[in-house]
This record gives sequence, structure tokens and C-alpha cells, in this order.
Amino acid sequence: MKKTALLILLVFTLFSCKKKTFITIQAENYITGEGSAYAGAQYIVVESYTPFFEVKSKQVANGILDANGHAAFEIKADRNKKYNISISMPTNVCYTAFRNYQSLEEGEDNVFNFKYGTCGFLNLQLNNILCEGPSDKFQVKYYSSIDPKIYFYSGFTKGADNSWSDHLFVDGCHVYIGDYSESIPLGPYEIAWRVIRGTDTTYGADTFVIEENDTTTYLIEY
Repeated sequence: MKKTALLILLVFTLFSCKKKTFITIQAENYITGEGSAYAGAQYIVVESYTPFFEVKSKQVANGILDANGHAAFEIKADRNKKYNISISMPTNVCYTAFRNYQSLEEGEDNVFNFKYGTCGFLNLQLNNILCEGPSDKFQVKYYSSIDPKIYFYSGFTKGADNSWSDHLFVDGCHVYIGDYSESIPLGPYEIAWRVIRGTDTTYGADTFVIEENDTTTYLIEY
């Protein structure tokens, strides 16, 4: 009887034992390497488990990133529970490689170094100066020169397809010149377009740069 009780106690101790789990967070601007845009961003660690088929969860750690977007801390984690971390996204950030509620490895060093990009604005203007009629078709795409996964525009649809097949057309003799500016991550961009008039197809390509908190106006006359 004593041996059975000791065995049960040993099993309970093994499964309920908490291990120190270390967590390091570092946000880095993908151009400058700075983390200042994430200064003051809140992080939260949530513990969850499922006793009797009902998920229960609670917050076990929280804090804010320092002036350079950094934090380092530890928690005590149960091996039979799950732990996830989330980080709030600053309002002036247009891209981040951090996915909220990433899992922690219990008893391990968990390092979250992730890139982000702050915002600038693009005012793209189109003018069909050689229009032949409503059958004219125009397509445009632009994407981050550093990595298209950071930002890819394919005609009102962000994706990562570099072919023309999924890009929307602008039809006819329309002129798109206005004050609307789209917020996109800063950095260098590639832009390409094609024009279809009857049986003829022509292509164009160029580059532009988006500056932080500034507007770049780009006019395509075709």
C-alpha cells in the first residue's frame, strides 16, 4: 500500500513539476535594425489546459517592450500545460513577421527575433492618354524589393503571385488621379505594368522608395 502511494506521488510530482522557461523578445526594423517602433508594446503569456474536456486559461506573465523593442524574462511552466505569447502591434507598423499567440517550448530558451516595417504612403495615379476605347486593359503590380512577402500589390489583392493571371484589370479610358494614398511598409519597391490594346501588349517597369510617414506620388501614363 505504501509503495502504491509512493508511486502515485512520484507520478504526480513528475507531471506537475514546473520548469523555468526563458523568453527573449527582440523586434527589429527590417531596414534600420532598430526596435524603437515597438517601444511600449505589450506582451502577454497565456497558460491553457483542458481538464475534463473544458479548456481553461489564464494570464501568467505580461509586460512591455523597452525603448529598443526588447524584453527578457522567465516563467515557471507545467509540462502538461500549453503556453502562448502575444505581442501588441503598434499603430505605426504596416508589416510584422511576428504571429500572435506563438507557442512556447516548456523548459527551453524561447527567442522571438522578428522583423517589422513602419509605414509610408503611396499615391498611385493612372492616366490612359492613348485610349482606343473600352476594350483597353491595364494591369499593375508593385512589391517590396527586399521581400515580396513584406508587401505585394496585385490590383486590390495582396498576395505573392508574380504572374499576371490573378491581377485585376483597369478597363477602358478611365483616369485615376486623386488624393487617396495607401499606407504600406517603408523601403524600396519594384513596380511593373502591362497595357493591352487590341492585339498589342506593351510592358513597363520602374522602382520607387517609400519613406516613413511621407507620401510618394507615382504617375503612370499609358
